[in-house]
Amino acid sequence: MKISMPNCSQRAGRLILPITVLAALVLATAGCDNFRRRGDDGDDDDSDWECDAMATSITIGTADRPAELKGPPGWCANFPMQVIVSLHGYGGTAVAHEFLFRLGDRVEADDFLLVLPNGTADVTGRRFWNGPPACCDFYGSGVDDVGYLTGLIEEIEDIAMIAPYGVYFVGHSNGGFMSYRMACEKPELVSAIASLAGSGYPQASDCASDVPTSVLQIHGEDDSTIPYSGDDWYPGAEELVERWASRAGCNLSAGAAGGSLDLVNNLSGSETDVFTYSDGCINDTEVSLWTINDGPHTPYVNETFGEQLVQWLLSH
Repeated sequence: MKISMPNCSQRAGRLILPITVLAALVLATAGCDNFRRRGDDGDDDDSDWECDAMATSITIGTADRPAELKGPPGWCANFPMQVIVSLHGYGGTAVAHEFLFRLGDRVEADDFLLVLPNGTADVTGRRFWNGPPACCDFYGSGVDDVGYLTGLIEEIEDIAMIAPYGVYFVGHSNGGFMSYRMACEKPELVSAIASLAGSGYPQASDCASDVPTSVLQIHGEDDSTIPYSGDDWYPGAEELVERWASRAGCNLSAGAAGGSLDLVNNLSGSETDVFTYSDGCINDTEVSLWTINDGPHTPYVNETFGEQLVQWLLSH
């Protein structure tokens, strides 16, 4: 049996393991305050531990649907890592999506693995994810993207160690919709999701999961493609986060404003308002809404966006 040791940012209290295994994990992470990734040039005593060093870019997936797995220089297959799966929007590609989110720039600084997959092409040649009904299997292909994305995580588990509670999905537009589908259908796999300009199922009951999951919804108020207020096919941003806060058992009356962020280059000041549900939430989950005032469907985000986004995900 392969045991994935928790990384230093995780709480051992969330692990339900046999006493002998738990004791080994406690010993393995006892030096977390002074932790440096193995394989670097630090002063850690590595005499009893050898890093199975991996390339910074690895192709995973199938021949017809490859994906890129990016890691920090010197990352070790035998040390647990957190994994972020980043999903492009309708008509996009993994490469173009990276120009928007630029999460690859954060891989080394925040020490995580990044997965960059592509959706399949529809009859018009546009790549898509088969997310909730509104977006975007418009031609009824029925492609099993839940199975495909789950398979990517399983493949990573075969070649490396994934930290407990260490898998996250994030996406733009159609990629955001797909992230919500993953949270609904694979809650045992997904630790947290983040969506920029995406949404979920028409009705709360359409989501099969009642498992508390941390969710971050980022949405521009002036989005004319996926309106902030929603429509008959998907909920608005505020209703969506209330649903997930309710699913997580949060005290809805205790939702609180949390200041503002400067995430967009061509909007002046700190244009993004933060609202969070965290009071009473089960298992320390958190549900947040970042509203981009005057923000469009595809905002011109700055470097702070990727930093804030990654830090939010990896802390949940």
